[in-house]
Amino acid sequence: MLVTLNEVTVSYTDKKILDNVSFSINDNDKIGIVGINGTGKSTLLKTILGEVDIQSGEIFRKSGIKIAYLPQQPKFDENASIIDTALKESKVDNEYEIKAMLSKLGIDNLDSKISTLSGGEKRRLALAITLVKQCDLLILDEPTNHLDIWMINWLEKYLTKWSKALLLVTHDRYFLERITNKTLDIELGNVYLYDVNYSNYLNLKVERAEYQQANYRKLKAVLKKEAAWAALNPQARSTKSTERLKRYYELEDKTNKLKNNINEINYYISISIEQNLSYRQLREKIKSKEYQRLDDKTKLKLINKEETVVSDFIKNPIVIRNKYNIDKESITEKILQRLILEDIPSFLKELGDGFTFVENEYKIKIGNTFNYIDLLLYNIKFNCYVVIELKVTELKKEHIGQIQIYMNYVDKNIKTINQDKTIGVIICKKDNGYYIEYSSDNRIFSKNYILS
Repeated sequence: MLVTLNEVTVSYTDKKILDNVSFSINDNDKIGIVGINGTGKSTLLKTILGEVDIQSGEIFRKSGIKIAYLPQQPKFDENASIIDTALKESKVDNEYEIKAMLSKLGIDNLDSKISTLSGGEKRRLALAITLVKQCDLLILDEPTNHLDIWMINWLEKYLTKWSKALLLVTHDRYFLERITNKTLDIELGNVYLYDVNYSNYLNLKVERAEYQQANYRKLKAVLKKEAAWAALNPQARSTKSTERLKRYYELEDKTNKLKNNINEINYYISISIEQNLSYRQLREKIKSKEYQRLDDKTKLKLINKEETVVSDFIKNPIVIRNKYNIDKESITEKILQRLILEDIPSFLKELGDGFTFVENEYKIKIGNTFNYIDLLLYNIKFNCYVVIELKVTELKKEHIGQIQIYMNYVDKNIKTINQDKTIGVIICKKDNGYYIEYSSDNRIFSKNYILS
């Protein structure tokens, strides 16, 4: 065994991110970590690395173990050259090895400074460094971010052939399906390790949900009895009323958590039957966190089997987190882009099904001038690239002309003959928010974004 967690608990303030977690990573394990955003996937990785303090439990690591780790936000010396940084960080003896890996991931001009790289290029530099490191355990946190479709395909083949232990966090469920042989599910602070890949994990999770539902019915019956006891006046209770009341509230909390989980599973089962979804279509809906995106009113309608309309399933407005509390009047296009990139998975899932992130500040040359596409995406469902431009003014005629030039460039220089025509989207400032004011394809419809 390479790493073993034994009854490990990690808390932030009074919230338990990991609650009495136990599992092991073996030499040939390829484990995919799944769970909704904010559930603790990155925290678990940092716990394994020893970068997070644990409140209780033990972590055992094999003596002399070497771990290579790709974080979501790599940091480099901005004044150092690309090649010097790559050689220093990777510690490889053969310079050709790191240069070949950088080339595979689209990094050239190796004598240039790190400061000349875009955010996506820095991320790909970090991935190249991580992949060439000698290690027993490879840990990758969202490795497909900032990769185009060809790089993703190459990385998939590379990791399929990887013969050592792998721990992988990714929102790309197709990628996860083809690489991993185990699935670790983080849910409400608990960890469930399945000895199967992603598709088989989904089947086993349904079985676990059915088991939980049976437990839920039992818990609910006990809770009803305890609630009746709690309603009695103090004189009618036993002398151990304090402890029993404590157990009652703990039982109520446990029952509510279990109920929420069962509702989510039942939602996916229900829509699979009603919409006659293929297995692939169901995976797409789970991948896009469709259930979590619904508001409480819509969830209640679904639970009660009430009639719904299309607007029930669209968040309006969609919140872009202004985590730095920047004054709204001071927001520039660069700052807006950064706020979106801080939580790019949420932005993609609100945009619709099938979107993957390729790169921000994508450099293109038109004539003798370099231009930068704010956000370049790819939609697997539409089989095409999507160009997104961000504007902090109202929509202008020249904005549409500019994005059409970018779309034509992508069609002529990037897309393949088997891919469909590039889609263009412009998000502009309007009133107190930001709106999709232009879309070249009616499958991407108007949405309202606000900063909060």
